[in-house]
Amino acid sequence: PVATTANQTAARIYQVLGASLKAQGGNVARRDLYIMGYSACGQYLPVVAVNVLEGNLPVRLRGIAMGNGLIDPLTQIPTWGPYLFANPPFVVEHQQIDWALSIFDRALDMADSATAAAGAPIPSHFQ
Repeated sequence: PVATTANQTAARIYQVLGASLKAQGGNVARRDLYIMGYSACGQYLPVVAVNVLEGNLPVRLRGIAMGNGLIDPLTQIPTWGPYLFANPPFVVEHQQIDWALSIFDRALDMADSATAAAGAPIPSHFQ
């Protein structure tokens, strides 16, 4: 089955990490582990780190890195238009920003409707 929440995604990643370490046999005794990701990883990577810290894998979590992490889409996405408008070379016409924000608003509404129809909460680990 496909993971549909941050917790499910983190659990799957933890399972794969455990299976990979097990497949390597005795060569992994207390290895240092650095977890890295980009963009949407901001939703599940912190949960993976907690799972590693609380789990029993033969590793030492030494660091976590997120590039351009999408941690809170409801807060972050509406700021993209004003940021791009204020920071050249991404200067665009005001109508284009309004249009882009309207697309983001519709996408968020559609995501909320789909999530509500599925009866699943929107995952947020940073409320």
